[in-house]
Amino acid sequence: MLAGARTSRGQAGGQRGAFTLIELLVVVAIIALLISILLPSLAGAREQARSVQCLANLRSIGNGVWQYAQDYEGLLPGPLHPPVYRRTGGDENWPAMNPDTEQPWFLLARVAPIFTTSDEFYRYADRVATCGTAVGKNPDANFKPNVNGNPNWSRPYNYLINSYTNTEPKQYFGWTNIGVTWAGWQNFYRQNPDNLSYQPPKKIDKIRKPADEWAVGDAWWTFKRVMITPGNFQDTFLGTWQVPRNPPNDSSGMSHNPLPRAPYHRNGKGTNLVYFDGHGATFSGIDEWAQKFPANRPPSNP
Repeated sequence: MLAGARTSRGQAGGQRGAFTLIELLVVVAIIALLISILLPSLAGAREQARSVQCLANLRSIGNGVWQYAQDYEGLLPGPLHPPVYRRTGGDENWPAMNPDTEQPWFLLARVAPIFTTSDEFYRYADRVATCGTAVGKNPDANFKPNVNGNPNWSRPYNYLINSYTNTEPKQYFGWTNIGVTWAGWQNFYRQNPDNLSYQPPKKIDKIRKPADEWAVGDAWWTFKRVMITPGNFQDTFLGTWQVPRNPPNDSSGMSHNPLPRAPYHRNGKGTNLVYFDGHGATFSGIDEWAQKFPANRPPSNP
C-alpha cells in the first residue's frame, strides 16, 4: 500500500508540473507583449547611436576645416562644390573621383592630409562622409549614377557645406562646378570675378559670429509656409541645400535628387551641424530654421 501511495503521488506531481494549453498561450502572449515593448526601445537606441556617430563625423570634418584655416592664414578650404560626396573610390555605378575635375572641389580632399595618408584617402572620405541615419532615409540607389552621359548624375552624399550667397561674406567656401579644372576655374574667375559660379573661399575671421553660423550639416531641404517674423508668413525654401529648383515640388532633373524633404534626426526635427568655431550640435525645428539662419533663404541660383 505504501508503495502504491508513493506512485500515485508521483503521478499526481507529474501532472501538476505540465503546462496546459491555456497556460502556454498566456506565456506566448506575455513574451509577444514584452517584445512589442522592447523592440521600439532597441530601434530607438540603435538610431540614437547612429545619430551620435553622424554628429561625431561632422565634428571631425569641422576640426579639419578649422585646422586647414590655421595652416593657411585663416583661409577656408575652397573653392568647393557643396556636397560632401561618398563612394569616391569608384564602383559599378560611380567611377573614382577625377583628380582634375572633381577632387580639387571636394572638401574632404582638402582636409584629408591633416588626418590620413594619400593611399587611405578614399576609405577615410567615405567613412567620415557617411551618416547611417541619412542612408536609411535616402538610400544610395536614389541617386542617379553617371550612365550614358546623364547630366543630372550625382554621387551619394549626406552632408553639405554652407555656401549660400546671402551670407556675409557670401559663399564662405567659395563656389565651383564639377567638371572644371583648376586652370579653367582661374580663367573663369579672372574674366568675371562677380560670377557666383566661380567664387574664391573667404577667411574665417570675416565670419561675424562663427559660433552661430554652421559650416557643414545634414543634407536636406523643403519648401513650405513659415513665419519669418511675427505676423509675417512666407512660402520659402528651408534647409542646408542652397540651390533648389523651380517648381519647388518637382524633383525631376535635379542633380541633388532626391534629398530628404525634412531633417532626419530626433523624429524628423533635428539637423546635425558643425559650426565655424568647431563645436557640433543638433538644431531642432523646421520652421525655426528661417529665424535662426535667415541668410539661408531665399534660394540663390549660381
